[in-house]
Amino acid sequence: MTGRRWYTRPAPLVTAALLGAAFLAYLPLLHNGFVLYDDHLYITENMRVRAGLTWSNIRWALTSQEQGNWFPLTWLSHLADVQLYDLRAWGHHLTSLLLHLANTALVFFVLRALTGAVGRSAAVAALFALHPLHVESVAWASERKDVLCAFFWLLATAAYVRYARRPAAGRSALVAVLVACSLMSKPLAVTLPLTLLLLDVWPLGRLGPRGTPIARLVLEKLPLVALAAGASVLTYRAQLLGGAVADPALFTPALRVGNAVLAYARYLGKTFWPQKLSVLYFYHSQRAGGWEVAAAGAALAAATLLLVLARRRRPALAIGWLWFLGVLVPMIGLVQVGVQGFADRYTYVPHIGLFVAIVWGLNDLVVRRPRLRPALAGLCVAALVAFGALTFTQAAIWRNSSTLFGQALTVSPDNLMVEMMLGRALTKEGRIEEANTHFLRALERFPGLPEAHLLLGVNFLHRGDRGQAFTHFTEEIQVNPGSTNAHLYLAAIMEQQGRWPEARAHYEAVLQMTSTDASLRARLQDSLSRLGRR
Repeated sequence: MTGRRWYTRPAPLVTAALLGAAFLAYLPLLHNGFVLYDDHLYITENMRVRAGLTWSNIRWALTSQEQGNWFPLTWLSHLADVQLYDLRAWGHHLTSLLLHLANTALVFFVLRALTGAVGRSAAVAALFALHPLHVESVAWASERKDVLCAFFWLLATAAYVRYARRPAAGRSALVAVLVACSLMSKPLAVTLPLTLLLLDVWPLGRLGPRGTPIARLVLEKLPLVALAAGASVLTYRAQLLGGAVADPALFTPALRVGNAVLAYARYLGKTFWPQKLSVLYFYHSQRAGGWEVAAAGAALAAATLLLVLARRRRPALAIGWLWFLGVLVPMIGLVQVGVQGFADRYTYVPHIGLFVAIVWGLNDLVVRRPRLRPALAGLCVAALVAFGALTFTQAAIWRNSSTLFGQALTVSPDNLMVEMMLGRALTKEGRIEEANTHFLRALERFPGLPEAHLLLGVNFLHRGDRGQAFTHFTEEIQVNPGSTNAHLYLAAIMEQQGRWPEARAHYEAVLQMTSTDASLRARLQDSLSRLGRR
């Protein structure tokens, strides 16, 4: 009875401490706004989402492949936020923070249920709660899919623990439903069945001389694998239709494999030394030498081999490491989506396994070297305090677009995409001169950069400088002939100047490029009719 009380009594206090620490670390979120990085696509300028929870929008959420993904539960969560908070950003951030707090508690409860180790489970949950690499998943309103997917992932894992210890059809069905919910939040959950199989090895111990045969363990996961496969097909199709899958000619197989290897190494580096965090990182293998890829690959292979060979003596290290490697696979860039080389948000679920390996590894060291306990305990406390402080600072960086992209530009001063994003953010804040400085700086490094001349032209037009605006719109068409906006701005300027044949030529060019936007075609026809009467 005494042992049982020791097991249960600390849980509420530990949970309260974990949630309190996480809430304080993320407190700046409640003062943050939306940012000009997908928030307008998912929330502020999305007409469906802005309308809130209606039957029509619920049906849309269940079928939509907008933004190159199928994640109906994520869309429903955004609809619910708008219904509750309208477009008040603090409410949207509060929902994400509450989900992160729930995930922190679930990490603790699931690990405690799996292992019975209160202290180690709490340490993993604290690392999960406070690590600054997780700020992007929580602070970025558009990245709701991360925290929501993790929430159902952890619930599915908790349900699986109950099923594994006392199998029943109802419990198996509940696992499948929760896995489906995780997949409907973000396709990342395609690796969830793999993690359940890893847990069968340790700590559940279902695989072994007296355990369940491996074939049977795999067979019972097949319905979950089928769900994951269906979600993968839907996602890949949506990303192809949305143009999110990168051009294979630009990202060759060798380039993608090299970047994947380097990304693993950088995730590990930033786990232990989370400095120079950015909202957008370069595609590293385009700049790295072959020796860097080879060295990183050799180190990863050696670590994996050593841990797998030591799995009987140190199973937690091997299973945690394989969780980290395996869960990252869909996001490591083997199928390149977007232009980023890697991203902080991709560590949100994979880190759980890595933190298990670290914490259980340190515990094994303390068991073998008891004299190290005070020093390691002090080091762990210091690391958690430092991580919490960094998370607080990083959460504040997401205050608005200019602080976010300004900080990113200090991390990578030659990042053209961030330079352009900062220019856009400053333009929206009315800081036109500063914005133009960034657009011009981007053009100095890459004269053929699309949209830079367009944005400069718009800024000069708003200042009343039609001459400079005309020059930049013309330059934009030279580097990007398909820029409908540049054609339309030039047509409007020429129409005001009485240069009607030239204005007509630009309207006709846009009309030829526009086949699906009925509203725009109607406006163009009106403009051409008006010019025809001149």
